[in-house]
Amino acid sequence: MSTTSFAFLWLALASPPAVGDPPPRTPWGERWDAFGELRLRLEQLPPLPIDDLGTRNDQRRFLQTRLRLGGAAEPVDGLRLVGELEAFSGLAAGDTTEVGTRADDDAFLRRRDRRFGTATLRPRQGYLRLDTPVGRVTAGLQSFLWGTGMLAHDGVTPGDFGDTWQGNLVVRVGFGTEPSPGVRFFLGADRVYSDDTARWADDDEAWGGVLGVRHEPGGGRILGLLVALRHQTDRLDPLRPDGARTWVSVMTGDVYTRLPLGAGFQVEAEGAVISGRSTRPYLEETRDGPVGVRSFGAVLRGRHDAAALGLTSKLELGFAGGDNDPRDATHHTFAFNTDYNVGLVLFEHYLPLVSARSADRAVDPALLAVPPSGLRHTVNQGAVANALYAFPRAIWKPRPWLDLRLGYLLAWTAADFVDVYQSALAGGHDTTPGGDTPGRRFLGHELDGAVRFELGLFGPAVARVGFEAGVLLPGAAFDGLGRDPAVLGRGLAEVTF
Repeated sequence: MSTTSFAFLWLALASPPAVGDPPPRTPWGERWDAFGELRLRLEQLPPLPIDDLGTRNDQRRFLQTRLRLGGAAEPVDGLRLVGELEAFSGLAAGDTTEVGTRADDDAFLRRRDRRFGTATLRPRQGYLRLDTPVGRVTAGLQSFLWGTGMLAHDGVTPGDFGDTWQGNLVVRVGFGTEPSPGVRFFLGADRVYSDDTARWADDDEAWGGVLGVRHEPGGGRILGLLVALRHQTDRLDPLRPDGARTWVSVMTGDVYTRLPLGAGFQVEAEGAVISGRSTRPYLEETRDGPVGVRSFGAVLRGRHDAAALGLTSKLELGFAGGDNDPRDATHHTFAFNTDYNVGLVLFEHYLPLVSARSADRAVDPALLAVPPSGLRHTVNQGAVANALYAFPRAIWKPRPWLDLRLGYLLAWTAADFVDVYQSALAGGHDTTPGGDTPGRRFLGHELDGAVRFELGLFGPAVARVGFEAGVLLPGAAFDGLGRDPAVLGRGLAEVTF
């Protein structure tokens, strides 16, 4: 059967703050600040077909919430203390689903089978920052964002559609310095607290080291280079035949750049290469030693701002490598961070549910007497993985309080669309969820739209309400599952400060 996908490989990367669209936030006070978010999302999902038997997703209507509360203080010049908590994050009410729980009871990082599956209560930040004559020292629990957020995301910075939920959280000791104007170096050592593949509380052990440089010559131009190492020992998998804890040891090189072109035009790009070894797969071809990891992902964005019209137009092209031979000793599948949102339906809901259903079926004793290990890693968590896509979109603000958005997603798989269960039935040959070998690669079209209203309250506090909707027309890659249009609706309400 097909081996585990390396769509779950993430690196805990460090970086200086990335430049984003929102203006710099104004703190409440000169030496203190308070910040946070109260988020409500009422979602209506269609009955998505998730296997070739006609099974459909049973989670249709549900409410999701998130509460973040934090603060900062500067008791003396050069010293800053920051703390933040997150509570009641995830599914708060409405339908749940057992899809994915047969293979592993926590197959989804943002759980769909119980309340507040992202976090009932957890710390997100707790660190000190000390400015010295030679540079800046940071120590403690931190979240962070690098570049576009394709690989490392803080779990807070919003995208154009959808929501952020996870974030890369690390306990870090770091040192940064600016030896010359516009040139910054950073060195850090991390113990991963929580990210897309590791959770300290669940007995995953992940350590990392990072060296980065960022050059900002002026005029909005940025060039960043980051090299990171990570070694992770996974929690014990009870289905692992040899009883050993699996591990991943990888190095990442990431390049990020932003280049204003004048007249409101801008180009932004990020690319990352992951290289290393892992013992996660356990098959005849790989069980005698670790397999190699070689994967690549990239994003290219073009943007135009027509300030007089309040109109921003974007064209984004993305690539996350796939693997046409998942049984060999080198794995090539790449995945973006789960908080890097591309559309509303295909990557966020449809592919995760299809992959989770496949993992559930793979533990059927009628298929194999001993269920395969590592099925948790085959479940898509809502990330762009093994995909090639184009995502043009427009954001129009005809009034300061009104925000209108429209996007169109066109997506293919980068390599064969491999379903764990169907490939097992086909003797290990690459097979799609609908049973085609090897099958077509067109994932489909998706049209997304949003209407949002914004009201300033007091200080930096802002209230927003609105509605998002996405319509997915599944492509030929889903032949055998049914290709009826899938319509998602989301009611939005939040207060940030």
